[in-house]
Amino acid sequence: MGLRAALIDLAFRLRVSPWTLRAIDRFGTVILGLLWLIFVMASEGYFDDVLRHRRRGARLARIFIIELGVLGVAHGAHLLMT
Repeated sequence: MGLRAALIDLAFRLRVSPWTLRAIDRFGTVILGLLWLIFVMASEGYFDDVLRHRRRGARLARIFIIELGVLGVAHGAHLLMT
């Protein structure tokens, strides 16, 4: 259950045509993949900074809070739509 499942459920709720649903699924997967790649690249900079400056607590917590927040919103949206 992730962002893709929430996106598909939202499309079902909006009663889109099968062609539109397929396009949302395909393009949504690509866009979500690109957003994930950007997040990984940005968080890699934070991880490098943590290793260089030995600031472990605040920087690591910020990364994991963002990730858990996005996944929590996606899971909550999926649960609300089912």
